[in-house]
Amino acid sequence: MLIYRDLARHLAPDQPVYGLQAVGLDRKQVPHTRVEDMAAHYVKEIRAFQREGPYHLVGASMGGMIAFEMAQQLQALGADVGLVGLFDTTGEFESKPLPLGQRARLHADNVRGRSPGGRLAYPVERLRARTRRFVYEQIIRRGLPLPRFLRDLREISYQAALNYRPRPYPGKVTLFRAKQRPAGKASDIFLGWDKVAGGGMEVHEVPGDHVSLMREPQVGELADVLRRCLEREAAAR
Repeated sequence: MLIYRDLARHLAPDQPVYGLQAVGLDRKQVPHTRVEDMAAHYVKEIRAFQREGPYHLVGASMGGMIAFEMAQQLQALGADVGLVGLFDTTGEFESKPLPLGQRARLHADNVRGRSPGGRLAYPVERLRARTRRFVYEQIIRRGLPLPRFLRDLREISYQAALNYRPRPYPGKVTLFRAKQRPAGKASDIFLGWDKVAGGGMEVHEVPGDHVSLMREPQVGELADVLRRCLEREAAAR
């Protein structure tokens, strides 16, 4: 939620911004394991606070997936959905393994800069991560309760994003796409979302990469573009 702080500061003083915190972040509650369940929880939260729309929904990275699913659920409830904004959220939903050469370069980049001991520990870390991921997938597939040692919110979110299969949405989707992209990755200007955006796509390229577009100084231009989109949305009503 804190990644949106700088963005909120750049928006107009009369533009309210509400952040939603993931269940389980405090490590006391059991996290949701599906994007659909995360979205349903957030929809309940925002409708308890604001009964009527329009609801303007934005999210960064995986948060964009959740915002998209929230729009789906709100629309199904007959609610008024306004802007659906995705901040560099990739919509290539079918997970494909990277080519061998690209995987080798990725691991080399991860190892580079580590101490000698860190380099030796890297294969063990990867094996542990893969083992945890396999155990997690088996537990979720069988509908079993998630044990406490697997309640890592980052890993749960990663798996939830991989498993998410969005349905076509009747409205427009607005994509705020980072200009700086890893070589050979997500070259599609729509990042895959045109396949499910029934109301069409609007794409804005903003400075920065997947992470830095939400930080100073790049976030200022993102906020300017977002503000213009919100103003246009309000004028069209």
